[in-house]
Amino acid sequence: MSISSAFFKNSFVGELFNISDNRLASMFDFNDKEFYLRLMLLEVWGRTFFYNQKEFELQSSLSKNISLLSLQ
Repeated sequence: MSISSAFFKNSFVGELFNISDNRLASMFDFNDKEFYLRLMLLEVWGRTFFYNQKEFELQSSLSKNISLLSLQ
C-alpha cells in the first residue's frame, strides 16, 4: 500500500496532534509503512466520527491518495 502525504492535508490527524501540513508531509520521508497505515486508519476514523464526512467523499479521497501495490 502506498499512501500519499496529500491525504493528510487539512487533516483530522493534524488537528488532533497540532501538526502542520508541512510537518505531516515531512513524516513521510521515513520508511515506516505500518506507521503510515495507522495514521491513515486514524484519519478515516476521525473524518467519519468527528467530521461526519460522507462515505462517498471519503472513498473519493482514499481512491485519489491510496494505492495498492502488487505482492510480486
